[in-house]
Amino acid sequence: MQHYLLTVLILLPVIGAATTVTYSFTPGARESHHRWIALGFTIATFVLSLALIGGAGGSVATFRFEENYPWIASIGTRYHLGVDGISLWLVLLTTLLMPIAILSSWTAINKRQLTYYVFMLLLEAAMIGVFVSLDLLVFYLFFEASLVPMFFLIGIWGGERRIYAAIKFFIFTSVGSLLMLVGIIALYFMHQRATGIGTFDYPALLESMRNGLMLIPPRVEFWLFLAFAFAFCIKVPLWPLHTWLPDAHTEAPTAGSVILAGVLLKMGTYGLLRFNFGLFPSAARQFAPIMITLAVIGIVYGALVAMVQPDVKRLVAYSSVSHMGFVVLGLFSFTEQGMQGALYQMLNHGVSTGALFLFVGIIYERRHTRQISDFGGLARPMPWFSALFVIASLSSIGLPFLNGFVGEFLIMLGFWTSEAVRHAWIVTMLASTGVLWAAVYMLWMLQRVVFGTKTSEANEKLPDLNAREVGLLAPLLALMFFMGVYPQPFLNRSQPSIEAARVRLLAPSDNRKVEVTAKVTTHLFQRMIMKRNVLNFALLGILVVVLICSATHTNIVAQTGADSKDPWMKLQGLDGHSCDLSGMRGNVVLVAFGATWCAPCSGELVALEELAREYRGKPVKFFWVSIENGAQLSDSGLKRYAREHKLTFPVLRDPTRTTFLQFTQRVKLPMIVFLNQEGHVDLPAQFGMSSEPDVYKARVRERLNKLLGSARSEADSNR
Repeated sequence: MQHYLLTVLILLPVIGAATTVTYSFTPGARESHHRWIALGFTIATFVLSLALIGGAGGSVATFRFEENYPWIASIGTRYHLGVDGISLWLVLLTTLLMPIAILSSWTAINKRQLTYYVFMLLLEAAMIGVFVSLDLLVFYLFFEASLVPMFFLIGIWGGERRIYAAIKFFIFTSVGSLLMLVGIIALYFMHQRATGIGTFDYPALLESMRNGLMLIPPRVEFWLFLAFAFAFCIKVPLWPLHTWLPDAHTEAPTAGSVILAGVLLKMGTYGLLRFNFGLFPSAARQFAPIMITLAVIGIVYGALVAMVQPDVKRLVAYSSVSHMGFVVLGLFSFTEQGMQGALYQMLNHGVSTGALFLFVGIIYERRHTRQISDFGGLARPMPWFSALFVIASLSSIGLPFLNGFVGEFLIMLGFWTSEAVRHAWIVTMLASTGVLWAAVYMLWMLQRVVFGTKTSEANEKLPDLNAREVGLLAPLLALMFFMGVYPQPFLNRSQPSIEAARVRLLAPSDNRKVEVTAKVTTHLFQRMIMKRNVLNFALLGILVVVLICSATHTNIVAQTGADSKDPWMKLQGLDGHSCDLSGMRGNVVLVAFGATWCAPCSGELVALEELAREYRGKPVKFFWVSIENGAQLSDSGLKRYAREHKLTFPVLRDPTRTTFLQFTQRVKLPMIVFLNQEGHVDLPAQFGMSSEPDVYKARVRERLNKLLGSARSEADSNR
């Protein structure tokens, strides 16, 4: 069962939808029974998804529960599924919220129940598919498939302006998705041109990029990053692409708002973390100042606009813009604490904001209004509702010992030490004002709705929570406390995957200034100044401060993508030979030999030295790294081996394998990495050494000539 667990999780809701339709054709079928079928299948899906935790072990550094089969062989598409520490909790969040959403619809949905529950089940299948797909084309199909059920949920069972909100939601998200599809197709043909094999497989694309088989020119990477980021930033949504969200939230039925806030928005931040960071690390560093600027504006803007909303549901919707800005800020901090906090905040937002939408739906069913002015003094007739509503609101604010505090604290702690922009502490302080504003708009709303004076006689006899409503709220409230007091189980399982994603982001690969910053900033200035109001000028001030911080950032100094002060960029060998990588252009090929034994075989070093002499005068740099792996080799021993074999290239020491791994990731030059062990688990080797020096030399020479040809082609195109 475990080998096909992910497929079962995707198909189980689809089977539930088919069962619901089949039941509707049976004699004596009652429409009210459709909700029981939907509830049963969503609960079964959640229970089954819990097996992901046990099967993942203590930490999830690589993909688990993988299923990899050919699907459309003619175009290289594979049915490739898998979960790691990033997607694990998002799948569980999806399967948890779906039965809660079904329960929240128990009395709220009275028309076309068959169609409603079929769409809910199909939506769950599509959302799970998004988080477990490892083939870009399959991911895109699930990503698009999730739009259709939500479009109909808003358009059929929404509020008065449901058609407008549904069409706006669909247009925004589908246009962004089409740009991502163009980027996916471009990657397919780039891989086909580089290797002769076209593929949409995400791990295969990553492997080809790590091994230097597939090189993406900086200009192409720039546009590919934009194509993917545009689709994901709309989904987040990141300011100023957020305008569809308040309308969609306000008009959607309660269950639709819960799923929209709890899961669908996370597809955007998940896509940025998984695909933009994984496939385009250099462009991610290049765009970091812009993304950080937009995130900070979104944090403050969402909070200020939420403060003046007369509709309590619209208030919660704008709070999502602010909270998701924190997630983007944490992702682009490129620090372990910031990125861990961002992933944790994704889960927190799904739990806390999902609960807030449930509370709004509960009170709407009783009063058929969401206007804050129509409520007041609910604590007297509805004490349980009021007490639990306060807890959920405090969780959203980020009160210590509740889940919201952990995520936001990690994000601000991580960004304070971030090197994505200079003076990151100033950006952190600006972003932290979002927490203060959250306290203002949430507590003010509670004061008027729960503790204010009675504004209507209709509020006096409102019934308190019933057993069903307590049951659907209890899991979320329990998670608020558990995640706030004991976050370690979540963080431990996600940490290896976050670190693996971070390795590719340790340094940028280009010394060019971020040209797009000036263009985007100019446009933002013009739009803000044209609308002369206090809010826009306040946001303008934030933009100026953040851009000043980013403008002084000086880490982008070399074509290699590394700081010139980085000791790994100026390779000073123990044998006296040196090699300065900090000023090299993109047409230089590096050949790195990582020795993981006490000493390499003499034949290997002789072969390596012969190759170095053969390629003397060509844009190739050789070096040997002694990687200590339990056995020790002294500096004098390394020098002795260098003298005995008359090596002409640097001999380096790497006390930890991690250092060499990070070096191979952040030096964005064509590189060949060899080990004297086949299948080493930690280092990105293309292949191990052969026992026959002539065979080894032939293999190296073949790969080297191919990379030299690719590097020359790229240099010509850049010129």
